[in-house]
Amino acid sequence: MNRFTDGLVLLLLACLSACAMSDERSSSHSFRIFEEDGVTIAETTGGPKYQDPLFTFEEVLVLQEDPENEDSMLYRPGMFLHGDDGRYYVTDHGANRIAVYDEYGVYQFGFGQQGYGPGDFASLGWLSLVNGELHIYDMMVERVSRFSLEGELLETVSAPLSVTPSSGYLFRMHLTPDNQPVMITQQDDYRSGDLWQRRRGFLYSVEGDSLLTVQSDWILGQKVYPVGDQFNSVNMPYSPSPHVYYSPHYGFITGTGREPVLDLCSLDGIRSQVRFDEEPVLVTAEDRRRTRASYDERIAEAEGARRAMLMVEKDVLEWPDHRPFWRSFEVDDQGFIWLEVYRTFREMQDEGMSPLFMVLSPEGEYLGRVRPPSYSGVKVFSNGYLMLIRYDAETGEQFPMVFRIRPAVRGLRYP
Repeated sequence: MNRFTDGLVLLLLACLSACAMSDERSSSHSFRIFEEDGVTIAETTGGPKYQDPLFTFEEVLVLQEDPENEDSMLYRPGMFLHGDDGRYYVTDHGANRIAVYDEYGVYQFGFGQQGYGPGDFASLGWLSLVNGELHIYDMMVERVSRFSLEGELLETVSAPLSVTPSSGYLFRMHLTPDNQPVMITQQDDYRSGDLWQRRRGFLYSVEGDSLLTVQSDWILGQKVYPVGDQFNSVNMPYSPSPHVYYSPHYGFITGTGREPVLDLCSLDGIRSQVRFDEEPVLVTAEDRRRTRASYDERIAEAEGARRAMLMVEKDVLEWPDHRPFWRSFEVDDQGFIWLEVYRTFREMQDEGMSPLFMVLSPEGEYLGRVRPPSYSGVKVFSNGYLMLIRYDAETGEQFPMVFRIRPAVRGLRYP
């Protein structure tokens, strides 16, 4: 079913209550759903619906280690889920296991270990909660393991063999509520010596038959150039990235961030699109100057071949007119789409601020922007909560902190 079609009902209800709109809404904002060439379009014009900030973040707790139980230590926390049972489920990528905490953040138990056998993990990947089960993707062995909420292994599902090297390498794997494998691959292609990338999404039947394929645009990821008898490459500044995301709410979502547009495809093959207004951030002469100045500093410190490579890199940079609108995006359990506004890694290091998000409703309406609390590591949205990782630079300890997400404007319901 197309969620944007359902959104028409919500749109009509919103029109009936227009007289009660608060002054926190944008006066020029408009949202409509219509058909165009057989595709359902959810279009927001006039900017976001609400003024900043869209949400507030209430600190709930810090997940606690038990000093008498070594298993409770998190070496490299990653994915996080807040279940309907009140528990918190956290992947520990440093130990390849899952840690489980109660509603108060007290460690309860863990399961999994480093290995390749049933119930083991060689390289923990995506964690999801489907039909009251934990689905955990193992990147190294390309399989999804289904566990009960008590850590009992129910089944392992391997990637279908019909995925060939021409499809690229497996980036992520999920299981639908009907246990159909969903796979996202990344494909690299050298054109005229330059590296281009794209991602694809595949849906398979339980028996392994291919049912649906979607793909993102080709994106120039690296400029490849010769240095003597060697080749080197440089990442293009302000370059967008190909994205394919799977969500039980929508099916596949694709986009690059080059334009404020997302393409959606349900698992039934129904196509939809989200369009919204957002002013582009232009790539200025100052941006170019700062990047080249950074190269000058590195060139001054380098010698020999390294110096020659840096000098060529500085000359082969290609500059777009504007920055990508977002770096990445994800969908929370409620169907809200969170798009992380693009910033360079250097800016994130220098500014030390948490990212800014553009938030879309489950119907595709551009609601507004929000900046969560500052953090040092992973950010994960789950069931109306946000988990952030903060590091103590002196001790090296990591503190997984949980925040409840609450609406900051009238008329917005979340979760």
